[in-house]
Amino acid sequence: IDLEEDDATFSSGQLFICPLSLAPSDLATAEILCEDWDVLVVDEAHHLTWTPESQDDGYRLVDSLAQITPSVLLLTATPEQLGVEGHYARLRLLDPERYPTLENFVAEQSAYRPYAELSGAIAAGDDLSSEQAELLANALPDLAGSDDPKRILNALIDRFGPGRALYRNTRQGVAGFPKRIPEIVELDIPAVYEDVTDDLHPHHGVHNWAEADPRAAWIVDLLAEHKNEKFVLITHSVDTVLELERFLWERHGISVSVFHEHMDMVERDRAAAFFADQDQGARLLICSEIGSEGRNFQFASHLVLFDLPLNPELLEQRIGRLDRIGQTETIKIHLPHLEHTWTELLMRWHHEGLDGVEHSLKGGYAYMDKFGETVRGLGPVCHGGDTKVLKEIEALIAESKTFRNELELKLGQGQDRLIALNSFREEDSKELVSQIAQQDTDRTLDGFMNRVFDHFGVTVEDIDERTFHLSPGQLFTDSFPGLPDEGTVVTCDRAKALGREDIGFLTWDHPMVRGSIDLMLSSEKGNSTIVVWKDSAIESPPVLIEAIYVLESVAPSRLHVDRFLPPTPLRVVVDMQGEDCSADFSHSLINKHCGDEETFRLKQNPELLKALVPEMLKSARGFSRGQKSVLLQSAMQEAHARLDGEATRLKELQKVNPNVREQEIKLAENVIADVTRYIAKAHLRLDSVRLILRGPGG
Repeated sequence: IDLEEDDATFSSGQLFICPLSLAPSDLATAEILCEDWDVLVVDEAHHLTWTPESQDDGYRLVDSLAQITPSVLLLTATPEQLGVEGHYARLRLLDPERYPTLENFVAEQSAYRPYAELSGAIAAGDDLSSEQAELLANALPDLAGSDDPKRILNALIDRFGPGRALYRNTRQGVAGFPKRIPEIVELDIPAVYEDVTDDLHPHHGVHNWAEADPRAAWIVDLLAEHKNEKFVLITHSVDTVLELERFLWERHGISVSVFHEHMDMVERDRAAAFFADQDQGARLLICSEIGSEGRNFQFASHLVLFDLPLNPELLEQRIGRLDRIGQTETIKIHLPHLEHTWTELLMRWHHEGLDGVEHSLKGGYAYMDKFGETVRGLGPVCHGGDTKVLKEIEALIAESKTFRNELELKLGQGQDRLIALNSFREEDSKELVSQIAQQDTDRTLDGFMNRVFDHFGVTVEDIDERTFHLSPGQLFTDSFPGLPDEGTVVTCDRAKALGREDIGFLTWDHPMVRGSIDLMLSSEKGNSTIVVWKDSAIESPPVLIEAIYVLESVAPSRLHVDRFLPPTPLRVVVDMQGEDCSADFSHSLINKHCGDEETFRLKQNPELLKALVPEMLKSARGFSRGQKSVLLQSAMQEAHARLDGEATRLKELQKVNPNVREQEIKLAENVIADVTRYIAKAHLRLDSVRLILRGPGG
């Protein structure tokens, strides 16, 4: 986004991704705050800095936006890495009325700690101490004598959990992540680097350094050793990427894919796709630091860290390109380093001191604040293996180990177990996963979309099972939803989509699927048709009308009325006397035994059509109103069953949990009133009509 070129940037579209570096610009701030936003999402929210005395520009901008935006989502992998103060700073962005002061927040956290420990003991199945048993009896007198730990635990989470604005999942809780195995490779320092003492990357500034650097030759041997496997190599600078590419191609004829910030987005996409191709793609992808963020390569299981960053957070981001859900193999992290250099110091500090290679590291910026200057000071003087320097390095590693253990313990204690238990409920999660797995194996969507593609003239090329390349071809519409001019690859296989970022995953909620359904429903084609019975043996009236009505409620999206009354088709079949024949002539029966009919027969006697159809449709609408009444009654009952209890529940919770405010109770009461009002206002819309005639010999 370049605000200098376009003063109306934020009024020119619906969706924007922009850095917080825009915040210091008065023009940017004014432009953003003048617009009406639906949702604000802040990634890496722990970078926002707040103290009771001051805030940085980014925090002030987000604070201002949060006050005018209905929905705010803050994302961070380390919510408490900056301590309770930083944790509170983010919560007050979500609900400043609920979290008015830091002092109140700290007091509440302390007050809830006994309930968190009690919940943890119940979740683990441990015996309760006498103090915990007494606390439980006082906290849940209505459940006295209950021997259902799940019911007790849910009540504790509901009544005392401050997780109403906070959800957190951990690697341990989610599980399914791969193992990480470091592969340490020590190499001799080449003569061309012996005079380099002040650079984190000794090869910088050395012409054709790859010819002499043993790490470059080692890469060649590594690829030869693992001929059928893919490798991601991440290094700090673009120059390193280009030199390694030149060396591997010119000296060894090895074709690689490169990925760096001097490439535009299309070039990067092509590079990633070339690397992802399992049959003819590159076996090695060489990335600059830009490859540490955003791109996922979990289909590869080898990561080469050609050089190491000083910041532990950046190292974790690098490893995170492969270490993510969808990775099915153990990740081998290759760490080539030159003896007695910066590269060895960083390898030992990250691996031995912080244990950040083999295991995921939490609170990386805390390590930078604590040890960053020490590591920077030791780097330039570690060449040559001076005894004094080596002792200082050993002391650094030992102190880092101790600091990590203390920080891990502190962060672990600081995490409210009530939040963790509320965020991940194993039994509910298993049921949800089972439903998703069942839907994934259902081939209904595959068949439906192939019929849609054929109907609208989309060219479909089979690539693999349940995977297709789509291109516009000879479209029978101005454009097809979600289909670019250059085409795209989609799959209905979740595992394949997880492993290939460049392949779209089709589900019933995918924009292409939803858009194509809307395209069909908004078209007049098929709204009315005439068919004739092909089988004269079927006894039917001379004329039938099949009418499809849609019962729908036009309500604000915030109410989610479709939970109780989604747009519902109602089918009615009537004969010439206006009698309901729906049960006798099913939709599938008509489809099977009827064929298209030319309209000339009706044109021969248009008066018949004018006389019969309006009266038959009038009868059909009457029958559909009967179906409507039944559906509305059912929807009302379900809405009351699910929503009436929420206001009552909140009133009870308010007695023991000050987190619940009057505003929330009033909101719950208003929701049920609004939902039932819009359900009652639902109307019938005639969507399609089919005239069914008896054949000449019938």
